[in-house]
Amino acid sequence: MAHKYGAKASEYKGVKYPSQVEARRARQLDMEVKCGKVMAWSRGKAMSLGADIRYRPDFHVRPWLGESDWYEEIKGFETDAWKTNKRLWKKYGPCDLRVLKWNGSSWNVEVVPGGASGGEA
Repeated sequence: MAHKYGAKASEYKGVKYPSQVEARRARQLDMEVKCGKVMAWSRGKAMSLGADIRYRPDFHVRPWLGESDWYEEIKGFETDAWKTNKRLWKKYGPCDLRVLKWNGSSWNVEVVPGGASGGEA
């Protein structure tokens, strides 16, 4: 089945990702763990953003002690639903959300602050 925005699904370490760019980020996160830049990462889990919205970021990143966790969202096309989730993250998100856009050679990163005061994810 084709992705509605033209993204091509990809697999990395037996896990299917909805786009090649997400699989690329998973590989990079593994390298960041291996070289000691971050402690661990996992696929994001669904959470509530207010009463009626469920949202699942792409990745959850756990840095070393003394640093706060963050979530990552890999974005290509920004839909109206995404814009709503981003706005609600600012109010209900448990920590920062880093929005990554691949520009062909590197990541453009936007940090969306979470609404929870300094809380760990």
